[in-house]
Amino acid sequence: MTISKQNYNPSLSIDCVIFGFDSKSLKILLVEQTKNVYKLPGSLVVKNEDLDVYAAKVLKELTGFKNVYLKQFFTFGAPNRISKAKDILWIENNYKVKVKRIISTAYYSLIKIDESNTEFYEKKHNAQWLNVAEIKELAFDHLKILKKGLETLRAELKFNPVVCFELLPEKFSLREIQDIYEAIQGISLDNRNFRKKLKSAKYIIPTKEKQKSVAHKPAILYKFDKKIYNNSFKESNLFNF
Repeated sequence: MTISKQNYNPSLSIDCVIFGFDSKSLKILLVEQTKNVYKLPGSLVVKNEDLDVYAAKVLKELTGFKNVYLKQFFTFGAPNRISKAKDILWIENNYKVKVKRIISTAYYSLIKIDESNTEFYEKKHNAQWLNVAEIKELAFDHLKILKKGLETLRAELKFNPVVCFELLPEKFSLREIQDIYEAIQGISLDNRNFRKKLKSAKYIIPTKEKQKSVAHKPAILYKFDKKIYNNSFKESNLFNF
């Protein structure tokens, strides 16, 4: 994906690992590079652009969103990371530059799927949400970048539960918190013990509302209070198992 025809740095790129959650599975937003071949959203960097600012621009161009959770997590600089002739040809045709070696700075972002404008990026960029667990192959070295992004997300969740709430709707059930934690970490948790920990967290506030249009008994909905969380950060971590 490119933002427009601009003066690109042929040696520097950014790639974005965009996570979402559909109430059961951890998803990744991918862009179709060629027929049935997908890649992470990203771009060669326009000369004289700040990396963080440019990453936010790429994300906004893809999703229509701004001011979303976006964090730089790793730099991929192996000399031969872009070495296949077809990959080099695609880049040179797409960006109108000659490339030899590309160093990529990777970011991960967290988006609430239920609030996102899927039609915007599906039609404009041939993008779609796919299950992270089912991704076996991507263009370039993007599978390696995706795996590193997931590893980073898992590590951050252990000391920063805010990332969990970035993926959930504004109001959520305790079951949804457990589902998203299990989906990210790839594990199963004891339902009783996990709920006990959730209910002990002062920053997870019960509302007077319950789930609607569900096949089972409607559960109470909760909200995340970031102010209380910031004030109680020294408490034992909710997700440190």
